[in-house]
Amino acid sequence: MLSYRTLFSINPGSDADVVQGVLDRSFDWLRGKNLNVDLVAANQEVAVADHARVKWIAPDSADFAGTHRLILTEQSPMGEWISTITVWQLADGRPWFWMDVEGPEWAGTPRLVRSLIEQYSCSDRGVRLTKQPVVVRPQQVGELIQLLSRDGRRTLSFIAGSSAALPMPKWAEFVGNIVKQTTGQASAYVLDPVATTMFNQRVGMEFGVRPGMLRTYLPDLDINDPQDSARHRFLTSESIASQNVGRLRKTLSYKAREVAQMSLLDDSIRLIDRRLDELELRLTPRMMKEATPGVTLGDPSTVPMQSPSSEPDIVPESEGAASPSQMPDALGAEHSKSEDNLGGQATDASLGEQAEIYLALRSLVEEYAGGETSLGGVEALRGLLEAGVAAEALSTRLLAKIDQKSAALDEAAVEQAKLRHLIDDLELDAWDTWEQLEAQYARTRGAQDTELKLRGMLAKTGGDVDWTQLDEVAPPELSVPQNFNSLVESFDGFPYVVYTGDKDITAGLDDHDAVGRWCSMTWSILAALNDYARFKVEGADIAGVQAYLESPPPGAHTYHPGRHARDESETVKNNPSYSAPRTLPVPTKVSPSGEAFMGAHFRIAKHGLVSPRLHYLDATAIAGKIIVGYIGPHLPNAQTN
Repeated sequence: MLSYRTLFSINPGSDADVVQGVLDRSFDWLRGKNLNVDLVAANQEVAVADHARVKWIAPDSADFAGTHRLILTEQSPMGEWISTITVWQLADGRPWFWMDVEGPEWAGTPRLVRSLIEQYSCSDRGVRLTKQPVVVRPQQVGELIQLLSRDGRRTLSFIAGSSAALPMPKWAEFVGNIVKQTTGQASAYVLDPVATTMFNQRVGMEFGVRPGMLRTYLPDLDINDPQDSARHRFLTSESIASQNVGRLRKTLSYKAREVAQMSLLDDSIRLIDRRLDELELRLTPRMMKEATPGVTLGDPSTVPMQSPSSEPDIVPESEGAASPSQMPDALGAEHSKSEDNLGGQATDASLGEQAEIYLALRSLVEEYAGGETSLGGVEALRGLLEAGVAAEALSTRLLAKIDQKSAALDEAAVEQAKLRHLIDDLELDAWDTWEQLEAQYARTRGAQDTELKLRGMLAKTGGDVDWTQLDEVAPPELSVPQNFNSLVESFDGFPYVVYTGDKDITAGLDDHDAVGRWCSMTWSILAALNDYARFKVEGADIAGVQAYLESPPPGAHTYHPGRHARDESETVKNNPSYSAPRTLPVPTKVSPSGEAFMGAHFRIAKHGLVSPRLHYLDATAIAGKIIVGYIGPHLPNAQTN
């Protein structure tokens, strides 16, 4: 999977050769991994350790001037990691840097990226990428709003508000700590107290940041559309203070990476990528050969790019072979024909090169024919080679078509993402409507109960009724957490629910939960389970969770019964590959082994292979508790595998 991606331009500044500087730092990064980079040579692939190899693509042509690609492949116990570094310089002198890291799991920000952002002025379409948060003063507020609203911004922007009561140095340091894994994929700003007030006045409270709050601003910000504010999530000071810093840092990094990876590459970048891929394919047969003597890492241009169909510059003259001056006249006669068939590749070829080609072809014919050869045999072989060149040209055209199709698929992916967000919004609206209906039903039912109580009292006393006696004090409502990182720290609010799951897995759902909808739904499930267990402990006769959801007691939290499953299918229970992930930790009071199968679950949402689920065990009969053993992505089954 794509574990990390960054793409930014570099302001050359006073550095005359940024590309070389980036290459030098790239090799320093490889050295920092204890790899033998002295073996690395341009246009070759070499082993730099027992577990690693490096491929360096350095084309030597005018249209590829200042373009390099380094591909590091590492083997680890977890699997294979591939780091691809691409640097190229546009005609206007502005270099670009692109780095992808593919691997089996989440990857931290590479030290190389931190080094480049610290050394150079790096930006995403005019938005400066930062290693540490930038403190914004009042006179800079207008410029910051322009940056946030800039068309085409591809990266996330974090903004923290402050007040006179907050110590600015410590607050800025804390913000830098929790966004440190977003380097290269986001920018961060801390508004000073006056700037916080000015910023909120200009963007409105829908898009504002209160003191002690951290807000994430997605691309395509529209401060003129109040409904757009729901996309731009925020963490309150209370939420930040109550959360685990490590998980919060990882949650923010997941969000920054999701935004960076969903942004489409420009056409020019895709073209560079495709052409470098083609060059890599053409060079592959030669890459494992010995490195060319005399090549230095600091001067990649000393190694010329050779097409795989070309011969070495010097070919030893075979004993008894004809010299170039003794070539048959037919060779020259066939020269123009070869130009046409080879697509003009021989236009600039010298007579010596033609002679070498002829000698090589004749040698091949003699070797495989087992005797003397004729001009006809040579020409037959030449025809085969020309057919190969034609096939290569066809392959190039097919690659171009594939690239066009890829671009179309990218556009389709964008449309699909928009539709997915629209569906999510509609589902969210439906959920809100359902909650409103449930609340209205509860109020109606409460009013009916009150009316019945009143009638009973009037019938018994025949006098006036003190209406204050009819009001029941409602229990205080728990505050709904804004994200899963907060949720895993909020189980103390559910005394009848015990959470034994992996907090990191649960907090990881924030990477996919755009506006906290899944978290709100999960909280509603937990509240319903908590009330169910409370009623059971208090002696209520309830057949089970499903019965409770279908007919909840007055005033109790509930959840849509259609999203609850009493158990897993027999296929899941009888297949160890599926049942093992659902055998989850429980207190030893519930099971001496410390684990139990949890087939009962709630469907939190439908979202591809993620489709989050909550698995639980009803232990009210044993311990008076509900044991929640898992909140996270859909566990494996016959459909997900």
